[in-house]
Amino acid sequence: MIKKLRKHTKIMLSVLVGLIIALTMIVIFIVYPWVESRLAIARGQANNQTTNDTTTEDIQELQFSQEELEGYYRAYENPYVLATRKALNSYLYGDIDSLDRDIAIEKGEDNNGALTGLDSFDKSYYKSKFVVFAINNSISGGQMISIIFKDKPDKVFLAWIYDVGNEGNYQMRSFLEDISFTPDKMKIIQKQYKSYFDDETHML
Repeated sequence: MIKKLRKHTKIMLSVLVGLIIALTMIVIFIVYPWVESRLAIARGQANNQTTNDTTTEDIQELQFSQEELEGYYRAYENPYVLATRKALNSYLYGDIDSLDRDIAIEKGEDNNGALTGLDSFDKSYYKSKFVVFAINNSISGGQMISIIFKDKPDKVFLAWIYDVGNEGNYQMRSFLEDISFTPDKMKIIQKQYKSYFDDETHML
């Protein structure tokens, strides 16, 4: 009886250890990256929040050190950012091999009411150079690139770029408007990040 009890206890302990390891892996590889991604977005949006008593006239341009600017400029060397520009150009020229036809191109709407797909917006957006506003890892792989077009800076767009496995081979998996950025917030961004929009040397 005691031997059976000991054997049963060992089995239960093994199962418990397995569950702990599985939960730990879920936290490390799924929950933690998701939280980090959301925190990165929240930090980026925090600077753009305004109260009802604040007007765009009260907003001042943010000042960045040379070191901060150089760190920001390196974003334009990111292969996922370069792939975003390449995908937009391909769409303009009708070469859509580097895009997911169903999600990245065709008109649609997500559950939050945001328009999706390159076909949902005027092509004049894509003809303009864009400013990189944020880069976040996607929980589904690849990266989410937040961009604002210099000539039409009225929206923030999200481009999901995925590395399909071959070196230098990327695919735009989705494209949509980030509707959390209202027209008032966009006016604030244009003032706060004026140095970004004035820098045509790096923007793509």
